[in-house]
Amino acid sequence: MKVRSLPVRGCLITFLLILSAISRTHAGGVVTSTNESSLNTALSGGGTVTFAVSGTITITSNKVISANTVIDGSGQTVTISGGNSVRIFQVNPGVNFTVKNLTIANGKNLGGNGSNGTDGSGFTQPTAGGSGGYGGGGGF
Repeated sequence: MKVRSLPVRGCLITFLLILSAISRTHAGGVVTSTNESSLNTALSGGGTVTFAVSGTITITSNKVISANTVIDGSGQTVTISGGNSVRIFQVNPGVNFTVKNLTIANGKNLGGNGSNGTDGSGFTQPTAGGSGGYGGGGGF
């Protein structure tokens, strides 16, 4: 009698694809250098973002937060700067966004503040400085 393993293989492949999707959704990441691409990589997919480096990261485009995200600068001295030219964070509706132990500075947004946080946003011991907006408040 010949045993068919196709259904088992199919189930295994489906399981691995689901597991992979779950991992990407809650990936988090570590910022390893003070450039924007390292921050972008760490932010992709949400989760907890930490820093293995101190310094200022000057961004050239706002960071859209589309999945639940915690950015935690504990143990480092980190500044995320909008360079007086861009909004720093844009938080999509229904997304929880928390910032801990870092400085957010020099954000700018025409027509509002530098970040459009939702009810799920929380800032824990961040420092904000030098931020401004035309027609609105601060810069993150």
